[in-house]
Amino acid sequence: MIKLYRLACVGIFCCTAIADATATTTFTTIDFPGASITAATGVNVHGDVVGWYEGRNGIAGFLATEGSFTSIEVPHALMTVANAINDSKQIVGYYKNPESEVWGGFLFDGQVFTPINYPGGLATLVFGVNNGGTIVGAYNADSRKPHWHGFVYNAGHYATLDPTGDYREVQLFGISNSGAIVGEGVPHWAFRHRGLRYGNGAFKIMNVPDADATEARGLNDTGVVVGIYFPPGQQQTKCFAFAKGRFQHVAVPDAINIECTGINDLGQIVGFFTDSQQKEHGFLSRSQ
Repeated sequence: MIKLYRLACVGIFCCTAIADATATTTFTTIDFPGASITAATGVNVHGDVVGWYEGRNGIAGFLATEGSFTSIEVPHALMTVANAINDSKQIVGYYKNPESEVWGGFLFDGQVFTPINYPGGLATLVFGVNNGGTIVGAYNADSRKPHWHGFVYNAGHYATLDPTGDYREVQLFGISNSGAIVGEGVPHWAFRHRGLRYGNGAFKIMNVPDADATEARGLNDTGVVVGIYFPPGQQQTKCFAFAKGRFQHVAVPDAINIECTGINDLGQIVGFFTDSQQKEHGFLSRSQ
């Protein structure tokens, strides 16, 4: 199932331990009205939040603005997932085609859905967009088995962007206004997800120390990266923020599983979590 969310020349982000965040942080729970599950995935500098929810009619995207919710649904799609929003309120995500049941990407300007599908790709997932309209995501071009590649799209031009080496999965989740990119990759010879960061023409691996797996999900223009990791021997996901060479653990009260998926230039983080009652909610955090 798609998550609703080459090694040779890379550098490594590392530290000796992951620390708890020390700043005072407030959390706002985000629940789409009537939904059984809500996940927040992107936030812009205006505080507009996008994500997806599961309701009586299935899975659809949403936009939350000043406490008001709007459903986002690609016409006739079996399901729609909204992943990111830029400061011009352009929204990107992906949907399941009702005829082929294949995933396709989209750009939504509030009025019109524009398809974003990698040429020759069998499926396309769109995860991030910056203020210049540059889009990042992943596509699968192998009909025999899933083999995901990262890609960048701008003004009608698509380009594959993978680390060097033998990877069976690369997904690019976020892009800053300067063109820095974060994501995750899985080598063919391993099951462990590696966090990836791209800038100045090269990829670097960024793994939370001692974690079984790491995924870098979002970043802002100040260089802060957020994402998820699996602590050693655990099945529950945890959330991190990486800044100035240091990983910090981000906690949400009463959360069992937590995923941080996006961050804006004000440092506001969005994501989703499962509480002690097994209910799934979106959240927005603000550090003070």
